[in-house]
Amino acid sequence: MIALLNDNSCTVEGGGNYGNIRTANTTATGRGLLVANFSKFASFKNVVVSGTLGMAGGEVFDVNAGNFMEYIGGNSAGKETISGLTYVAPAQ
Repeated sequence: MIALLNDNSCTVEGGGNYGNIRTANTTATGRGLLVANFSKFASFKNVVVSGTLGMAGGEVFDVNAGNFMEYIGGNSAGKETISGLTYVAPAQ
């Protein structure tokens, strides 16, 4: 969806990701189903999280309703401004 949120006035509401994300980034801080990194933003809410996340040419992470928040994107900003996210299992 977005590579980097990097402004304190940035807001995202609605929409979602249903695609398959593959990355060569080996750290969790630069990859995610919604953004690469949450750095600065005002709010991020009411977004659908779906699709798959994995390494280029390899492992696909087991994302599910119980752990999807771990895979939305690297976070150097407070997750308290993230709300109303909905997980939808990707179509098989």
